Amino acid sequence: MKILLRIFFFFWELFQNILGACFLLSFYLRGNIKKSYYEKERFFVEIRSIGAISLGMFVFYTEVDNSYVPVGLENKDHEYGHSVQSRRATLPAYGRAHIRGQIALCILF
Repeated sequence: MKILLRIFFFFWELFQNILGACFLLSFYLRGNIKKSYYEKERFFVEIRSIGAISLGMFVFYTEVDNSYVPVGLENKDHEYGHSVQSRRATLPAYGRAHIRGQIALCILF
């Protein structure tokens, strides 16, 4: 039953998974991945630059502070929480504006 649920949620979040895979490829090609691992049915990716976003089964986070928000270890759990929210709604937790901002960060850094 768990396997069927995982398959269902993969397709339920297909758009976010595709976008998350694009982010992963972008971060990988620029050498911006500090570490990555699979946990809690999510693929966690710690990035070297600023920013964080959860897209489907992908959770991108950092422990690097920025000028807007002091960041720490809890950033990973915070983004994981957003991934749970978006799985329920099939929408990114912050909506389109949040994604546009994160895409801009991905391109810039």
